[in-house]
Formats: sequence, C-alpha cells, structure tokens
Amino acid sequence: MNRSNACMLLWASTVFVLAACHGDNNLARDSSAADSSQADARTDDTAVFGDSAVDAVVPSDGGKPLLGFLVREPKQQQVKCVDPMTQGEKPFTFGQTDFICTFVHQAISGHVYFRSDVAGCDSSGIAPVPKFSSGGAWLAFNGVVQPITGGRYSYGGAHNNDAFEFDYNGRRYRYDHSSFGVGYRKCQPMDCLKVYTGTALSEDGCTPERKLPIVCRQVKADASIDPLTDTFQKCPGDPN
Repeated sequence: MNRSNACMLLWASTVFVLAACHGDNNLARDSSAADSSQADARTDDTAVFGDSAVDAVVPSDGGKPLLGFLVREPKQQQVKCVDPMTQGEKPFTFGQTDFICTFVHQAISGHVYFRSDVAGCDSSGIAPVPKFSSGGAWLAFNGVVQPITGGRYSYGGAHNNDAFEFDYNGRRYRYDHSSFGVGYRKCQPMDCLKVYTGTALSEDGCTPERKLPIVCRQVKADASIDPLTDTFQKCPGDPN
C-alpha cells in the first residue's frame, strides 16, 4: 500500500446534519475554538470532519485511485421522511454526495476530497431535504494525502447553496459561490474561496469579481469526475 492510500484509509470523521436556506455565513472560526466547542458549534446545516482521533476508521469500501485519493462510488440510499405536503411518512431516495475540488491560494496548489452519507431527512421546509453523516475529508498535494482538520460542510438546505470550510497552514478556507440566480439559487458547484485569519475575513474571493477561483466537481456513480477545468459562468438572473 502506498503512502497516499495509507494516509487516507486511516482517517474519517463525525456526524453532521443540514437544514434549509443558504449555508451558515458564521461557519468560519479558528480551529482551536471549533475543536473545543464541537458539540455546541454543530448547527442544523453543519458537518464536522476529523475533529477527534476517536473518529478515525478505515473505510470499508476502499475506492478508485484519483489524484492520490481513494474515491468511492457514491450510492443511492433510501430513508423514511414526512412529506410536508401530505404530512404522511413515506420513503425518499437521496444520493451520497461527494466532491473533489481544486485548492489554489498563493503558492498552494492541491486538491480536496470529501464524502457525505445519507443519514436521514429534514421535513421542515417545503420539500424533504437529506441529512448526512460524514464519510471523510482529505487534502492531497502531489498525490500525498492528509486528513482535513477543522472541516465543516454546509449542504445549504432546499436550495443546496452549499459551502465547505477547513483549516490549513494557519488560515481557514471557505469554499462558496460567487453567483446566485433567481430566488437566490446556485447554478453550479462551489466556485470560489474566502480566506479567514482567525475569525476575520482577510480575503473575499467570492465577490462578483471572483478573485479567488476554484473548481469543484461532484463525484459520479462510477467514482469519476468531470474535468477540473474552470467553466464558471454567472447564473441567469444574477443581478451583479
């Protein structure tokens, strides 16, 4: 087993849930605060990755090598949920939701991979929204993999305006969206970075100018992804 596969297989993470609306804009915080108040910090739309060595497990499904990661084949999972329209319980099917993204900032150039498992659903909105537990999150530099620290993923509720954050090299990075269309809905995967020093926003790359671009691709059922080529376009109806 090579070093990258060994690193990835030794780490995974903790349980998270999600709720309706845009991702929590207060997710960014320093890693020491996140680690010391993990139980209190989890909100309805926040996923916590790798905050405790107790959570380290070996993924039973292995995966296909890609960019140094072992990438799994996401599956469909069925859960029972209350239909908000009828108030009756019935089964709904949601997919495991995994992403691979570029990680580019100043001299940094690498990739991030995170997995999301279906754990239930939330019926508080106009339609059921899946809840997830974490399947793990990792960084890779030149094919060498290391676990994410201080990672948090927000599914973004009914509009799925998702965001992902983690700590690296003394900074906190937030993957977000720079463009929203009609009804404040995203039209493409996460496309930009916000950089925090402690809790202070030091670089906002998610303004309409999109000064810190990144590329994210959702993992397909065969564990492949579309090319990590920047095809960003402003969403139809974006007023900016």
